[in-house]
Amino acid sequence: MKILLIILLLTSSIAVYAVDFGCIFTLIDPSATNTALGLFAGGANIWNQNPLDVWSNPAKLGYFKGISYSYSHDKCLEFFGDDKYFYSSYLTVGWKGLGIMLPLKNGQSKYGTSIDNGSQYLYDEDAQLIGIFNSWESSSGFAIGMNILEFYAAISNNDKITKLQPFTDFSLGYNYNHIISDLSPDNLGEGLKGSGSSYIDGLGMILRVSPLNDSNYLNFSFFKAEAVFSLYYRNISRTNIAYVNEVQHDPLPFSTDSAVSFRLAMSIDYFKDMISTDFYDVISTFCQDVVSLNYYMGISDFMDEFENNGYSYDLTFLDLIAIRLGYCDDEVNDVSGRTPGIGLKLSYKDIMHLQYNFAKYPDGSYQIFKYRQDFMLNVDLFKLFSKQAR
Repeated sequence: MKILLIILLLTSSIAVYAVDFGCIFTLIDPSATNTALGLFAGGANIWNQNPLDVWSNPAKLGYFKGISYSYSHDKCLEFFGDDKYFYSSYLTVGWKGLGIMLPLKNGQSKYGTSIDNGSQYLYDEDAQLIGIFNSWESSSGFAIGMNILEFYAAISNNDKITKLQPFTDFSLGYNYNHIISDLSPDNLGEGLKGSGSSYIDGLGMILRVSPLNDSNYLNFSFFKAEAVFSLYYRNISRTNIAYVNEVQHDPLPFSTDSAVSFRLAMSIDYFKDMISTDFYDVISTFCQDVVSLNYYMGISDFMDEFENNGYSYDLTFLDLIAIRLGYCDDEVNDVSGRTPGIGLKLSYKDIMHLQYNFAKYPDGSYQIFKYRQDFMLNVDLFKLFSKQAR
């Protein structure tokens, strides 16, 4: 009996990782910002409006305002083939502490996040080409987050809560993703993976504490200091995926991710009386802080077997350009090294933001990318219409 042979050229979900589980692509962070922050520390970054950043913790949605759209299209290393790409496309809507994220169609014509493993070749036992197919995997779903204090203050008009908000808040988030893995044609026999589907869900929490802010009682209104604590349970249901050609079910990745960040910033208002009114009006249209320094640190307890970690520094000038220097140690994928990156953001009166992020992927035995990049557009329609109405 003839045996069909399939050459998958080391796709991202088969045989290139240190442990045996399915759909490893669900662990690839689509955010270039999170990559630059050391891969595992992005959960504590609440200052971006980029939907791709939500991958690290859905509770971030409690801090989103307006409508945000983000898109990424990264080419995998030649080691995985010439035509392999990782795509993501999402839309978020945030208002009064309540945010939701929905998948949009990406460059592979899939919704949400997907990885295209390119053309794969099918041979018979005589090494004769008998067919070509395309293998791919995708993750599409939704996420929802709520900033408890901000949402409660919005619906209750409670003065005590309103006065407390500048100093602290707490956000919860949940995500659900439908997983499709199509790695080979059906009916090829056992052991060749085939097609399968499942789901992954997660629960996230974020706590912010701001001892120095615009409303503090110590007369430090021009200086800001914040600490953020993030906790995310990835795949809380501990799901599995069953392929058509596989007898056993493969476990899907799960982890407990924790991160912390500390931020110091100087407000543009500090210089209001030192510069001309016209110059201040120009600067303040795109800048709230003259300079800010952030430190991030994160740990991921992966499948109760590995501990991945990362840390980074982020120095931002005029809310316009961010210089990021990170480092990660990924035990699962045998990847470690530096993750430098930059972020460029054009803003208009905190109503509209256009953002570009770039990061170098760390070196390792199973390095997937040379670099990562993404784009984001955010518009706060509530602020826009309220200002026009004045």
